[in-house]
This record gives sequence, C-alpha cells and structure tokens, in this order.
Amino acid sequence: MNTKQDVELNVRKYVLVSVDRADPLPTWLPDGDWFRYIIWQGNSKLEGYKIGSIEEVTEYAETVTEDLNERMRTGKYTYTATKKQ
Repeated sequence: MNTKQDVELNVRKYVLVSVDRADPLPTWLPDGDWFRYIIWQGNSKLEGYKIGSIEEVTEYAETVTEDLNERMRTGKYTYTATKKQ
C-alpha cells in the first residue's frame, strides 16, 4: 500500500522522457553527433545536449535522472561556489 509520502515522491520524481538526435542542431553547438535529452519533474523540464551514440547519451541521461531523484530523496544538494578574485 502506498503511503501519502510515497505518492508525493512519485509525483515529484524526475523522469527521462526522451533522447533524440538534435536536429536541427542549435547554432551554439559545434558540429558533431549530438543528442538532446529531456527530463521532466512535475511542471519542470530539463533539457540537455550531449555528443555521442544514442546508447551513450541514453545511459548518461538515465544516470542524471537517477542522481536527481537520489538528491531529492536524501535532501543532499551540492553546488560549487567560486570566489571572485
């Protein structure tokens, strides 16, 4: 049986929805074999580009999705701050 917390987590879970060849290729990317991946979470859409084979990019996007869900589950968010000099 799902608890209310389980249901809420499922609603907020990140989900990889697509990995497709980037066509047309955005002008800001150098030529290459680029793929675009889309990850949804609620009303939020994360879109990324990665060069490689469809299998490599799919594996990468699945790892990103798992990492995002793990961070949300544990509440551990990290970032790198840079100091201006």
